Amino acid sequence: MDIIGLVYYGAICGVLGGISPRIGEAPVRVALGIGVGIAAAGLLPYIRQMVG
Repeated sequence: MDIIGLVYYGAICGVLGGISPRIGEAPVRVALGIGVGIAAAGLLPYIRQMVG
């Protein structure tokens, strides 16, 4: 896994989660966004390999 990609996706998704509509508290949205970004960056190479 590329650490730069993980940090980049985590940061972007965290910011997007933070400015998303008011569903829950802001820190929770940011944390979920960071988690989703890291998961997406971590899984992307495997998905690319499976697709071809």
